[in-house]
Amino acid sequence: MEEYEYLMLTYPEADEYESAYEGAAQAYADWSVQLTEQDDYEQAVLRLLAVIDTYSNSTAAADATQMLPQVYLDWGKKLSSQNHFLLAMEKVEVTRTLGVSSVLLEDADEEFQKTVLLLARDEGEDGQIVLSEALVQACNGKTPNHPSVGLLIDEPGKSMNCYKVGPAGGTWWSMPSELLATTPGNFRYTVFRKGDIRVVGSCPYTGGATLERLQEVEEVVINLVATGVQVAKKAFYGGYPSACPRVFFFQYSTASIMGDQVSNSTINEWIAQVLK
Repeated sequence: MEEYEYLMLTYPEADEYESAYEGAAQAYADWSVQLTEQDDYEQAVLRLLAVIDTYSNSTAAADATQMLPQVYLDWGKKLSSQNHFLLAMEKVEVTRTLGVSSVLLEDADEEFQKTVLLLARDEGEDGQIVLSEALVQACNGKTPNHPSVGLLIDEPGKSMNCYKVGPAGGTWWSMPSELLATTPGNFRYTVFRKGDIRVVGSCPYTGGATLERLQEVEEVVINLVATGVQVAKKAFYGGYPSACPRVFFFQYSTASIMGDQVSNSTINEWIAQVLK
């Protein structure tokens, strides 16, 4: 191959130029076959693209064009077997868009769907990447665009908390692991919790001071990931504040007393019932 390219570069007007041109193109094509047999699909693709781009008028260029989709498909299968599902889908998608034979397209479609299903069950790095992106999208009113999200419709749906990535003012709390999505395929619900404080009464004291009696209120909203439609909404109330004491020492003109906090376990029990 190097001899062919040297001849082409040094003697572009020579009678042997055309045969060198064809020989170099075929050498790249043959090299790609060897690389494919060694499962070095990335380098095989580069050699085929060299034939197609640099030697586009050669006989080997047509063969390379036919070979390229299959190499991408085989590359995708190899990546999928190594749990690199996102990269695998990219390579298989190339095969699906190159306008190849119907048989190869069927194989590519089958491999693509197989990889999506594997990714839907993946608790590894790729699954967490998809899950994180889907959470941001779903918590901000957008439908997740990855086909693996929510795919496992025959299995119990799980949820994720919008506290960090959703609307401002959310409340964090610890949700039990059995409610949380661990794979893209079982992520079916978002949960958003927002707290507020309401004044349930006030007591005047000597000197114009006022003691407010406050109660915590937490509103929890559960939405479907696929559509953003609200599934359930409920307000939870903390404990009622105690009565105003006869004597209270004020640092400022206004002070407050608060009832007990909203029970996290009560909220989690309700979420579990909704998700059933």
